Amino acid sequence: MKNKLMWWSVRAWLCALVAVSTFALAPAPALAQDPGDDDDEGDLEPPPDYEASDEGETSGGEESPPPPVATPTPPPPANTVVLDGPGPAPSPPARTRPALVSGLRKPSDRYDPHVGFQTLFFVSGHPTDLYTGVSFSAQFHVAQKWSFSLDGRFGGGLDRDDDNYLHSLGTFGLSGYHWFRGDQERRRLQPYVRLGFGGLWLPDEHFDDGSHDDDDDDDWDKKSSRNLKKNGAPAAGHSSSYLEEAAGVRLVLFPRLWYLAVGGTFDLELALVQDNHYGITDSSLKLSLGFTLYF
Repeated sequence: MKNKLMWWSVRAWLCALVAVSTFALAPAPALAQDPGDDDDEGDLEPPPDYEASDEGETSGGEESPPPPVATPTPPPPANTVVLDGPGPAPSPPARTRPALVSGLRKPSDRYDPHVGFQTLFFVSGHPTDLYTGVSFSAQFHVAQKWSFSLDGRFGGGLDRDDDNYLHSLGTFGLSGYHWFRGDQERRRLQPYVRLGFGGLWLPDEHFDDGSHDDDDDDDWDKKSSRNLKKNGAPAAGHSSSYLEEAAGVRLVLFPRLWYLAVGGTFDLELALVQDNHYGITDSSLKLSLGFTLYF
């Protein structure tokens, strides 16, 4: 009996020793780890049941649209230089003056005539008499370099050949112009050539010896209608016509006047005039100067 009790005591000690050894050799719990040990954080792995979500699907299970494709930048044109940077800053808007009257636009400041009215004062050196007077023309510009005009000329004569006879004259005709710079609307000098033709009218001559006495027999101071020589008709074999060739220059004083579509010029002209009333050899040199208003 005593041996049996001793056997159970030894057996109980062995079981207690095994239990203590097992507890001492067991791994320490995770909570017992020191807070400074962070070396094992990179070794953590997700749980086995974790699966990464598909990139082509949204959270609702639907497929997301593909990302937009970038449009390639076209190459620069040939023979160009591409500069770095944002480029020049945008220029500020141009300032414009408000119109003086609402709805009224100021005409362009350029030489662009359509219809003009010219007044010229002339001196004409005829072989027999010296004529002075004024001429009027209505000009029509059918193109930038071509125009025509209707011309009228009126003047009186001064005796040059000492025959004491003089008379006035009148002409009416048509002229054609060629403007060398008519298409250059910014030019202030406009040279031209002109060719004119028309009819010549010469009234009866009057006698004047230059005296101022009261003798009516040899002077017409008191009776200016007294006719001493009839030459209203052309000479035999000739006609009452004239022909002239002229060259001139026009100086544009103002292409447009204020808000009015009116321009003004100064004109200077030198012409050779043939009066067929006396024959083609009776030519005169005519110098004219004056002004033109055009629209």
